[in-house]
Amino acid sequence: MSLTDILRRSVDDIWSKIFRHPFVIELYRGSLPINKFRFYIIQDYNYLVTIYKCLSLIAAKSDPDIAEKALEIAYIDASTEMMNYRELINRLGLSMDE
Repeated sequence: MSLTDILRRSVDDIWSKIFRHPFVIELYRGSLPINKFRFYIIQDYNYLVTIYKCLSLIAAKSDPDIAEKALEIAYIDASTEMMNYRELINRLGLSMDE
């Protein structure tokens, strides 16, 4: 059994609760109210922005090998995720300032 399997099994109860959460169920069924979805998208976008800032701080304070990897992760993720979020935010009629 791999470490991943061991760790995953150790949180089975939490894992199943996540999939039974009303937000996830409504999102899956397509019945999530648009205002809840908009709020989620804004919060998730802000989370991503913060993660990229954190990765940049890690890079600034790390040895060159770790810095390179942190910046690589941030760049690869940001170049796709942020573009997708900006497009979705525009489609939902939201502003980047929200």
